[in-house]
Amino acid sequence: MTVIGDGALMFCVNELATAIEQRLDLTIVCVDNGGYAEIKQNELERGIVPVGVDLVQPDWVALARAFGASGVSVSADGEVGVAIAAAIAAGGVQLVHVRSSS
Repeated sequence: MTVIGDGALMFCVNELATAIEQRLDLTIVCVDNGGYAEIKQNELERGIVPVGVDLVQPDWVALARAFGASGVSVSADGEVGVAIAAAIAAGGVQLVHVRSSS
């Protein structure tokens, strides 16, 4: 299992294809805060107008399915653990997209 931010997953989305090709059991938990939130906060704290930190993103579940993986999207705290447990139990390449407000 791996936990990765949405911005970081944008850098390595091709690895979804590799995981499918290699028939891995891999659960990917994508924590989505809309981009590079830490960098944005650092810019704001320094009085810099944020640039290039709010990302245009794909529908993560649809993208996972397009590569041949399975995916679900959750937002309520109570759903996250259940979704991760189900993904691990299902095996194969699974993406759990977690929408975060922060």
